[in-house]
Amino acid sequence: MIERLRGWFDALGARPSWQRWLPVLAWGATIWWLSSRSPRPGTPSTLTIFVFNGGHVVLFGTLAVLAHAAQRRIGRMRFLLAVVLASCYGAIDELHQAHVPGRDSSVFDWCSDTSGAVFGAALATWSRESLAWARRAAIAAVPAAIASVSCATFV
Repeated sequence: MIERLRGWFDALGARPSWQRWLPVLAWGATIWWLSSRSPRPGTPSTLTIFVFNGGHVVLFGTLAVLAHAAQRRIGRMRFLLAVVLASCYGAIDELHQAHVPGRDSSVFDWCSDTSGAVFGAALATWSRESLAWARRAAIAAVPAAIASVSCATFV
């Protein structure tokens, strides 16, 4: 699987800059569209809320992976820029959700976005460059993601 990811990263990296960033923009638009949807009426179960809050980790982890793949930098700078981009977009998304009827904005959701971004960027760095610190960062991001999703669900 790691070899497939490396092949995908290499194929994307060989494209012109504007083509490398198209998946990032498309995924960002998808997140925006999902955030624009009002929830269904009724009281959701705690499990449903937990799953939806966990979606923040997946969505923004994927955004960080795509932002990581779109860059030509290497190492920590690529990792850092992917996390910052996804985290900043997470903050913008939370502000957007505050203005959508039936949705609310939460700092815990933003923490879930950021921990997902750290996890995604760390996995991308580890799979692409085989750096031990990236593997440790990915492992460290898991408890942070679980904690932020739990706080967003139960607080």
